[in-house]
Formats: sequence, structure tokens, C-alpha cells
Amino acid sequence: MNLTKFLIRNKFTFNLLAVFIILAGLVALFRIPRDVWPPVNFDIVSIRTPYAGATAEQIEKLITYPLEKELKEVDDIKEMNSISAEGYSLLLLVLEPDAKNKDRIVNEIQRAVDRVEDFPDDLKDKPVVRELKSDHEPIMEIALSGPTDQLVLQDWAKKLEDKLLDIPEVTSVLKRGYYEKQFHVLVDPEKVLAAHVSLVEVARALEKQNINRPGGSLYDAHGEWLVRTTGEFKNAEEIKKVVIRSNDQGHHLTVGDVAAVNFAHEKPVIYYRAYGKPAVILQPVKKKETDIFVLKEKIQKTLDEMKEMGPSELHFSLINDFSYYVERRLNVLRWNGIIGFILVMIPLFLFFSPRMALGTLIGMPTAFLATIAVMQYFGITINLLSMFGLIMVIGMLVDEDIVIAENIHRLLKEGKSYWEATVYGTQEVTKAVIATVLTTITAFLPLLMMTGIMGKFVRQIPIVVIITLIASLIEALIILPVHIYTFNQNKKSLASDHFHDKYFGPHVIDRFGQWIRFLVAHRYKTLLGTFVFTSLVGILWFFKIHFVLFPSGGIEQFFVRAKMPTGTSLEIMADKMKEVEALVATLPKDELDHMLTEVGISQNDPNDPFTKRSSNVAQIAVFLTPESKRDREAREIIESLRVSVNKIKGFEELSFDDVNPGPPVGKPVAVRLKGENWEELEAYAEKVKTVLRDLPGISDVVDDFDPGKNEKRLTVNRDKVAQSGLTLDEVATSVRLSFDGLIATTIKEGDEDIDVLVRYPEAMEHDPKTLEKIFIPNKMDNLVPLMNVMKVEEARGVEVIRHFDRRRTLTVSAELDQKLSSSSKITKTLQKKMKNDIKNNHDVTVHFGGEYEETGESLKSFYQAFGLALLLTFIILAATVTDPIAPFIILATIIFGLVGVGLGFLIQGEPLSFLALLGLVGMSGIVVDVGLLIVDFIHKKRDEGLNPYEAIIEGTKSRLRPIVLTNLTTLLGIIPASIGLGGRDPFIQPMAMALNWGIGFGSLASLFFMPVAMAIAQDFRERRKKKLLVTSGK
Repeated sequence: MNLTKFLIRNKFTFNLLAVFIILAGLVALFRIPRDVWPPVNFDIVSIRTPYAGATAEQIEKLITYPLEKELKEVDDIKEMNSISAEGYSLLLLVLEPDAKNKDRIVNEIQRAVDRVEDFPDDLKDKPVVRELKSDHEPIMEIALSGPTDQLVLQDWAKKLEDKLLDIPEVTSVLKRGYYEKQFHVLVDPEKVLAAHVSLVEVARALEKQNINRPGGSLYDAHGEWLVRTTGEFKNAEEIKKVVIRSNDQGHHLTVGDVAAVNFAHEKPVIYYRAYGKPAVILQPVKKKETDIFVLKEKIQKTLDEMKEMGPSELHFSLINDFSYYVERRLNVLRWNGIIGFILVMIPLFLFFSPRMALGTLIGMPTAFLATIAVMQYFGITINLLSMFGLIMVIGMLVDEDIVIAENIHRLLKEGKSYWEATVYGTQEVTKAVIATVLTTITAFLPLLMMTGIMGKFVRQIPIVVIITLIASLIEALIILPVHIYTFNQNKKSLASDHFHDKYFGPHVIDRFGQWIRFLVAHRYKTLLGTFVFTSLVGILWFFKIHFVLFPSGGIEQFFVRAKMPTGTSLEIMADKMKEVEALVATLPKDELDHMLTEVGISQNDPNDPFTKRSSNVAQIAVFLTPESKRDREAREIIESLRVSVNKIKGFEELSFDDVNPGPPVGKPVAVRLKGENWEELEAYAEKVKTVLRDLPGISDVVDDFDPGKNEKRLTVNRDKVAQSGLTLDEVATSVRLSFDGLIATTIKEGDEDIDVLVRYPEAMEHDPKTLEKIFIPNKMDNLVPLMNVMKVEEARGVEVIRHFDRRRTLTVSAELDQKLSSSSKITKTLQKKMKNDIKNNHDVTVHFGGEYEETGESLKSFYQAFGLALLLTFIILAATVTDPIAPFIILATIIFGLVGVGLGFLIQGEPLSFLALLGLVGMSGIVVDVGLLIVDFIHKKRDEGLNPYEAIIEGTKSRLRPIVLTNLTTLLGIIPASIGLGGRDPFIQPMAMALNWGIGFGSLASLFFMPVAMAIAQDFRERRKKKLLVTSGK
């Protein structure tokens, strides 16, 4: 039974189905969560191990090397990076993207870490293994700032944290600039020496007298009583009264006799300032599948409540808010949908009768809402990438409807009834419509197989596109015929006064046919001209268009990074950064949104392998207003700031790093040098930097090698240690205790643990004779001067030691102006200039990474996907058309789409990017549809009895209207995103540009190329046929 006949006979049921789909989509539209990113596993595992007081070299030897040794045995680790710095070790393991069971790999990594047994005995915190996922990342930050005491600031931050945790959608709150509360027991070295006690004894007394222990149960006539022994401290006065030593005569020595006790906080290693004021930064982490806007509304309400409660000098600011990007893309999607819908209406109502146009137009929201319903059912959120897919496909939603509706319209013009035209018009093009949708699907399907971080990020784009195309196909084949017949069943004939009859009627089609006839008559000259033209564009493309993974357009954040001489204190660095803050603050209000200063650290994000932690480095994160609301681009703002900032004296380095939109891809230029000798690595790095500085577009050339602080290395005399009744461990512990202090005990206050830290006053850190004031208690309770058992040597260490695949590494990096060059061109030029050095130096291994490496991996994966897409498309074409040559001709039309993309990007002066390649994929699936529709009707005309050449001309003529209409509506649906008509999103524009130029030029060129190519193919058939006849005649 004919499907369309069945649908029309049961039109009431299928009209209800359409209503149900629309209602289900509307319900899903209000229920589907909105998020920043889809759940993405970054294939990165971090291992962090804190070890306070240890130098970078000690960390490398005692922690990093043992971990790397065990981890080498774990399979499926693609890359191993490590940082050994003062006070901590950090390993970043990149897993093989194609590994099947990631949980197994993470468990094996954890087991390998647990196998390490030779960690230092005084390592309090064991290594923490953490798998990095997108849903673990905060989606906004709250800066609590003001000119107030740090403890007051932290009290309000704690209150805000508690209120945020009361929000059901918040799982946790990360804090930066929040220093744990402590009681500082500052021991006077002269008093303890006079009293003949040591820091260890003070700490031991505090530990033993701060107790709260259960003692069992006691029973009496009233029942059971729990027995508990308590002696906990509650405040500084109680700590002062703790007895260190006493005698039988009633004399005793208390903590207060030898030390001052203050309520303070732990010593900061990083200072945070917002808008130049001390700040605590809170980062709420949301639950999975939580709507980001619902959460933001609740957070904003909480902030408003806190503002009313808090003192006027406190500022509660929402910064780095990712919901802005989601809202911007939602607006683009919303307005593109509305504007695209209106633009699509125009040609439909011009070319069709109002009722047929309405039936066709309903397909657009029906398919869209069906897609939303399916997405919600399968747990796909509305996020930055799924919206990317929806915007990409929005112009294709009515393509199938138009092909069917136009064919029904053609049959009506030939005198068929609405019943006959609807049934046979749908049936006639069903095969071609299914094939065109399948070719578009196969263009996107291989993107699901892309590997690496880029593959993970783009995966939802093809999923959403494929769901939408399937929804559109089902709507076109099942619902559209019912709508057209329902709206027109009472009409007897088709009116003839429409726009297409006057301006796109037979006279226009006949004129088009004359052009086709002329081109077919001069087909070989036409083919030669086509070849020359495409070759010229290809040459221009190769030499004039450079590839950038993610273009710099739309930058709304950059860093101002500074470095002072090694050994500069955190306080001096913080004070010096105020000069830079003052200059940043001079930016106009329509350009500067907010700024966040971090002193003691330099990093793009917590997983940045180029992270620097030292008291002599700092950065200011500058957040700009949206690009559409300011006159200057980020690069112009940076260059204007660079001039004024570089005038500040006292810095060793000042650099600017912009933050490109899109997934993390590393520095524009990064050269990783591997070796064991620091002097050789430094010398080689200078050569690389010298070459880089002379290349066009290069700025801010730096390396990540930092000579360490001056060290006083205490060499122990083992004989004297033994003679003094000491052990090496006791000596080392006493030295560490004297400078870093010792956590003697912990006081419970609500849900907080407040440490009691015993140490010398900070003034001793600035006293050159401090080492002479340190005494160590031996087994006979005598105090042994530290200098009696060791000697002091002065040396310089290394600030940070980086490893790549277990070898010491130094990385040279640079920023790049994409208007002048590309990462690929710069790196290849550098490779050429450094060729002899690389070849002749066997002690240093050179690895070119950063954006260049990411580009290579992404393009390799993309080319594989695109090649597979072409193969699948060819298979579908070969199964659809019986002509063995036609599939090759149809595939060749993709070349015209590429030519269109090349011309468009040349004219607009834009670099080709990864996002443009995604548009190119979509374009290839649409452009082949033109050839498929033409070939399908050429074959139909042959079957009607026309000679092959006339069939080519008539078949092409008959498809002019649907091809023009489908491509016109597709272009009109995408144009708003391309030119920013519905709101500008720089992340989407390259894709929209590729689609517009590729479809526009490719479809038009294919319309004229297909009959020429088919005629040439027919020539070959005729010659072959004649040859066979001659051969058989012989």
C-alpha cells in the first residue's frame, strides 16, 4: 500500500501526531537543562602532592621521580608531564584518547601511586589522584572584596559559602584567597633558651593537653552515663595557660611565659585582589544536569541578601560568569530562529500558494521541537556545543519539505488533483529526498569518530545535527503531505497568479534551459574554464589563507603577567602590582568589566602545564565587556596597555596573554626542549628565542626556566650529631620547625578545624643570625646549638623543575598576531632555521607543541573523518542512482563548495579555522544534494523517452525551482548567524561563513556544472558504444 495514501486517509490521526510532537517539544523546551559544556572527560589525570618547606630539587628527587617510576608501568598513558616546585609536586597524565576503559586506567594510576613506599617520613598528605572532567569545573566566580581585615573578609566568605551550600543545585564551593584560621604560638628564642626548653617541648605540651576522649560508660540507679574526658582549648588565653614544665614546689612554666599567642591565619603563598582590593574568591560547583540560569538566579538572590547583611565597604561581585556565553548563544539561536523563520517565509509565500507555503513552513518548528524533545529524552543539554549544532542545521529544516512541496506544485500545474499531486508528488521524490538527507548525515557522522580533546568537544555537534535531520525527514515524509492535503483538500485547482508564475515561470526556466543548452554544446571549453578557475582559487587558498585552530576574534579576557627578580617577597610583588592595576583601571568603562589580581602564581587555569608558583610572579586577569559593546578589539586594547605598562620600572618581564574562545589548545608557539643539563637547555632556549623574535607577528617570547632562590644548605656533620646525642631526623625536624613551624594540635570550632602552630616570630626570618639561635634538645634534655653539628653553604637552586615523559624540560613560548602569521607557518619556519642545531645537538631533544601540535592532531583526525564521510556519501549515491559514473560527478561538486569557501574567506580576509571546517563538512553534505536531485530527474526524463542529451537539459530545467528554493531557504536561515543579524557570536561566525559561501557558490556552480559533466559522461558512453559496435562488426 502506498504510504502517502495511507497517511492522507488517516489525516486526522497524523495531524494529531503533529500536534503531539509540537506540544512534547514545547514541554521539553521548558524542561531541558541549559549548561556551559556537555559532560566531557578531558583524558587528563592530575596527581598533586604537597610537601611544605621542600625545595624543587628535593621534591623532584623524593616525590616526582618515585611516582614517575611507578606510573611508567601503567598502560595507555599518552603523555606524562610533571612540575616539581617549592612545596609541591604535580603530575599531569594525558591518557590515550582511544583507550576503551578510562575508569580502569584511573584505577591503575591510583594503584601505582599507592605502591610508592619510599616517600619522606614527614610527608603528612599523601598524593591526591583526580580525573579532570568538564562537570567538575566551576561555572562562575564570586569575588568578595573590600578594604578590611583579612579575617573579617574570611568570616563573611564563610557565611556566603554556607548560604551557597544551602542551594540544592550546588555540590561544593571552592575557595581561593581563603587562608585557614590558626592560633600562632610565637616562641621567643631568648626566653626558651633562658628557660632551657625547646620548640619541640612547647608543641608536645600543647598536643598532650588538648584532649576530648570518651571514657566508657557508668551505671547508677538513674541509668547509663557516658564518661568523657575533656580539656580542649577554646581561645588564646587558654593556650597561654598550658603548662610546659612544673616541679614539686608548685613552680611551673606556661606557654604564655615563653611565647605570644595570636589568633591569625596561615601564611599566604598567593594574594588575591579584585578591583585592587583584597579578595576571597568563591567558585560554586553545580550538580550535573542543573540548569545554569536557575542556579545563577539563586546565587544572585543569595548575593543580594548578603549585600544587605554585610557592611557597606564589602563588595560582592559575580565575575567570570560562563552563563553569559550560554545566554549569548541562546540569544543567537533564538533570534536566528525567528529571523531565519521570517526570511524563509518570504520565498515560500512568493513561490507557493499561501496554504501550501503554510503547510511547508510548519515543518520548521515541528522538526525543531521534535529535536528538542529527543535531546531532552536522551539527556542532551542545551549547551554551547549542542546550540552550535542547532544553529548550523536551522537553515536545512525545510529543505526536504520544499523538494516535496515543489514537486506537488509542479504536478498541480500539470492539471493533477490535490489528491493525485500530493500522493504521486511525494512518492516521486521520496527516494531522492531520503538520499539527500542521508548524504548530509554521512557528512557529519564521521565527526563522531574524531579523537583527542577536539573530538570530545565537537561530538555533540554531529549528534544534534543528525537528530535534527532525521526529525526533519520524518516530518517531511509523514506530516507534510497530510498538512498540504488538509489545507488544500477543498480547493479545486491551483491559482496561477503567484510570484513564481510572473517572475519564475516558464519563460525564466526556458531562458535557463538555453544557458544549459549553450554550455552543453561547448562542454569541453566549459570544463577547461572550470578547471582553470578552480585551480587559480586553489593556488590563492594555499598561499593566502592560513589556518588557525581558533581565531582570535571574540577575545574577552587576557592576562597581564609580571615577573620580578628571584627572591622578591610576596609583599613587595603585591605592592608593585598596584602600579599595573592602576593602569588597567584607566580603561574605559565600556571596555573593562572587571579585573582579578593574583600575586604568587601565573597560570591560565588550574590544569595549565605552564603554571608558575613563586613569590616573584603575578598576573592580572582582565575581563572585557562583550566585543559588540566596545569600539576596540582585544588586541588593540592589549597593545595600548603594553605601551604604558612597559614604562613601569622594576620588572624583569612583562607580557600579555590573550584567552582564545574554544577548548584549550596551548600556546600559539611552544617549543619544548628536553635534556638533563640546565646550562645546555638554557643556551639552546636562547637560540630559539633569538630566532623567534625576528619572525613576523611574534611577541612576548619567554621561557619557563626560573633560577631558584638563594639557598643556605646545611651540611650535617654525622660524627658531631652522634656525639651530641642527636639523630639526623631530630636535627632536620628542628630546623624545619624553626622556620615553617609545627602544627602542635587542632581546635574544633563548629565545622572548622583551627590549627595551633608553634614557631619562631617572623622577624627571625629576616635575621641573618637566626641559625645561631636554634637549639636542639638531645636525649639528656640538654640543648645543643645547631651550628655545633653542621656547616652552612650558600648556593642557588631551581625554582621549578618540569619533566616531559620523565626527562627535564624547558619550554620556550610566544604569543602571535594571527593577522600576520599562523602557528603552523611560524613553527615550520622555526624548524627550518633551527634544522642544523637540531641535527647536531644530541643532548637536547626538541619537540614542537602548543597550538601547532594540537592543529596537526585535530586536522589529522578531521581529514580521516572527512575521508570516511566522502566514502559513505559515495556508497549512498551509488545505491541511489543506477548510473556508475554519476556518483563521481556528484562528489566532484564538493570542489565548487570548497572554491566558494576559499573565495569567501579571501574576500573577508579571515583565516580558516577548525570551526570553519565544521561548516565545510555541512556544506559538502548539502552541495551534493544539488547533483543528486538533477541526476534523479535526468534519469526520469530518460525513462520518459527523451534522448540522453535532451534528458540532461530537461532534467536540469525541471529541478531549477526546488534547487533555488532549498538553497535560498538554507542560506536565509544561516545568514543571520554569519553577519550577526540575530546577535554576534564569534565562535559561530566562521562556521556560518563557510556554510554561506560554500552553499551559495557551490550550489550555483553545480547547477551549471552537472549537465556539462553528465553530457561529457554521455559522450564517453557513446564512444564506448560505437567502439563495441565496430569491434563486434569486425
